[in-house]
Amino acid sequence: MFNAEVRFVARHRGLTEKLVEAVWNYAPALRRNGQLANDYSVSRKGTKVRLVCIIPEKCSMESRFHDVYGKAALRRLVRLTAGSAVTKVAGEAEDTGLSCLCLRRPSVHFFTNFLHVASPLGCGGCRRTIPFYRLRGLSHESRDGLLCWQWAYQACDDLFMHTGFGERWGYGQLSRLDSGLTAEGLKLRGQLENELKLPVFYYLHRYWGRSEAAERKRRCPGCGGAWLLPKPDGCFEFRCERCRLLSSQAPDFKSSATTNRLFR
Repeated sequence: MFNAEVRFVARHRGLTEKLVEAVWNYAPALRRNGQLANDYSVSRKGTKVRLVCIIPEKCSMESRFHDVYGKAALRRLVRLTAGSAVTKVAGEAEDTGLSCLCLRRPSVHFFTNFLHVASPLGCGGCRRTIPFYRLRGLSHESRDGLLCWQWAYQACDDLFMHTGFGERWGYGQLSRLDSGLTAEGLKLRGQLENELKLPVFYYLHRYWGRSEAAERKRRCPGCGGAWLLPKPDGCFEFRCERCRLLSSQAPDFKSSATTNRLFR
């Protein structure tokens, strides 16, 4: 992903306040379409208004990627500005990675965490994240659902990563097939599979395990079948084609009976 700055100039000073409001309406429309990350800010100086954001690709802010909401918000901006907006890409954003540019994808998978600012969808081929605007057929309803699911997932992951209160509950939401968060994700997974006409996989987080040997014998929590891959596929060691589930091997082995019971 890339750090970017988008500059707007009001036609005259009296329109600056309206321009600021229009930019605040424009940014969420682009966020909803996957053209920028959720972490953005708006500032002004005189008649100049600036949007600072993180974008998936250097070309992400181009209007050819706008959906109907982005185009409507852009039309309001055009009426208030003197000339076209200028986008300046400052360079790659640290610890974000690049976006998928595959023309064809073998599959798509859900993946995010509490630090993730990119799309929650990954490519089954290159393993990079896929901006929503690069997925033909993805409905606005699904985009909204994915963003809500991502926010909920990150909140649960935040509880787990910071330990203490809510740690076990948060981990259960991330790792268990019968959790409320997983149920919401699986419903979205089926919806996306119908829209994209591609296999869509859901990732079940795994952190605690009994032992390395026990991990390798772990069965799919959906169908009970074998799902250990012959060799890791990116960060995934487990995949069930039937249940459309992915997982990874636990990096931390706990010996207490309480932990084994809670996180089996």
